[in-house]
Amino acid sequence: MDRRIVLLVGWVSIGALGCRAVEPKRVGAAAAPEAWSVTAWGERYEVFAETGPLVAGASVTSNAHVTVLSGFAPLKDGAVTLVLRSSGGAEEVFRQERPKREGIYPIEVKPGAEGTFDLVFRIVSSAGTEDLPAGRVRIGSASSPGGRVAPEGGAATEGVSFLKEQQWRTEFATSWVREGTLAESVEGPAQVKPAGGGEVMLTAAMDATVAPSPWPHTGLDLVEGGTVFRLVPRVGDRSLPELHADASSLEAEADVARRRVERLTELLRVEATSPAELERARATLASLEARLASARGTNVKCQRAQNMSADAA
Repeated sequence: MDRRIVLLVGWVSIGALGCRAVEPKRVGAAAAPEAWSVTAWGERYEVFAETGPLVAGASVTSNAHVTVLSGFAPLKDGAVTLVLRSSGGAEEVFRQERPKREGIYPIEVKPGAEGTFDLVFRIVSSAGTEDLPAGRVRIGSASSPGGRVAPEGGAATEGVSFLKEQQWRTEFATSWVREGTLAESVEGPAQVKPAGGGEVMLTAAMDATVAPSPWPHTGLDLVEGGTVFRLVPRVGDRSLPELHADASSLEAEADVARRRVERLTELLRVEATSPAELERARATLASLEARLASARGTNVKCQRAQNMSADAA
């Protein structure tokens, strides 16, 4: 049992040594200093700089991402200078004239002494010359590296990471906060559609076609109860106007047959015709009157259906 415990402890010790080989952080030792970043805006440029810990006498790289605000594009040609300015006005200047990639200038910084300094980025290019104040930094020692000095009363905030390399490939813009007036409304083109369930489906009582007048169109002024369109019912493959024409034709034929019956009745009284001829004429009249009554009834039904469709519309 004791032997198993010794073997287990030995395995844990080996694992801990392996971790130290990858991450040389000792238990109880101070955490490794972290890099810091700052953003500064001017009238012509924007600078976002990522810098390692600041130690007097030691070199560190500050990767300055420079954006030309006139087109929100990376600075391709020009010189970027990092300036450390003491309270007495003395300056340490570190200059880079060649970007490692478009917009990114790696500035080698080697502070000469410890202390707190004003940080300024000076940019010279075809877009103009400008100094961009970027707050204050502290130059420390190997045991206590320095970095950005947070403004008094400033609270740390967390944001969404959006790399400059990503911004430069997309359309973006920044602007200074300013007072202004916002309009209460903005005019613009729009399309009005019915809300879900707001559509109404109309169905005709019988097969019909849409009459050419009135005709619905965009911008039509309507009043409550107004007619949007009319439907012309069809019976089989026949429309209401065709049925009206058939009824008119039957009325004419029935009128002729009626006068023939009247003439044959007078002729039969004087024995100028036969009873059979009169009966045939009466049968023809009866058939025409029956067909006419049916046509009239169909017309009435179709007209009612048309009126109902028009009211529904």
